[in-house]
Formats: sequence, structure tokens, C-alpha cells
Amino acid sequence: MVNIGVEINGKKVDANNLENEIEGAILKEITESIGRKVGTMRCGVHGKSPIVTIKGSDLDQLTCSVDSCCDEFTQQVARELDSL
Repeated sequence: MVNIGVEINGKKVDANNLENEIEGAILKEITESIGRKVGTMRCGVHGKSPIVTIKGSDLDQLTCSVDSCCDEFTQQVARELDSL
């Protein structure tokens, strides 16, 4: 299963525990969309799941990065995420 982390202004956050319920709902939808898209992906060579990190200064400035066991799998996951 994919590991999805969220960092806003350099701090790790949990979409379920944000003070602003609307922002929490938006982040939750983003993480769930990512999970649906790449949640079951595993590297065909190493059998590992990807790590996806969502970062930004606020919800309007989010970027997504992928880390995994090898470059080929990282690129494969990134291509899937590009279609979101």
C-alpha cells in the first residue's frame, strides 16, 4: 500500500486533524485520489510500494513527489499521478 505524506509550510499534517474542516476535506480528497490511483502499485522488481509526498505553502501551491526503491518504478508511479 502506498505511503502518502502531507507537508504544509514544512510541517507534517494529518488531513483528518486540521482545524479548518474545508482544508481538511480537500486534503483528504487529494490523498484518497492518490491512493485510488497508485495505492496497489508495487515495484515489479523489488516488490516495494511507493512513497508519495504532497508539499506546499498552502492548498493553492501543492506539489507531489514520488520516492521508491528504483528510478524505473518512481517514473512509473509519477506517470500514473500525472493523469490526476
